[in-house]
Amino acid sequence: MEDEKTRWSDAANIISIVLDLMKDASNSVKIWFSSQNKHQIREKLQQFPTITMQDQTDRDVNAYLLEVVPSLHGSEVDEDTRKWILIEI
Repeated sequence: MEDEKTRWSDAANIISIVLDLMKDASNSVKIWFSSQNKHQIREKLQQFPTITMQDQTDRDVNAYLLEVVPSLHGSEVDEDTRKWILIEI
């Protein structure tokens, strides 16, 4: 079983290593893209500009779920329930 605290501690260590490597590579663009919004990651990267893509990701996930769960389109599920289901998933 995976220990979540260890996992995010390890992720923070990896970010530190990447940041050290970046210091040696001046005049280049660096991007860290993660699906995880964890404070350990945010703390390490707080000095850098941040682009949040949560809205775009939510729209993509909702579109996917509507495609693979056809009953979400049906009249048997009202709009409020459909929104609730998508948020919960």
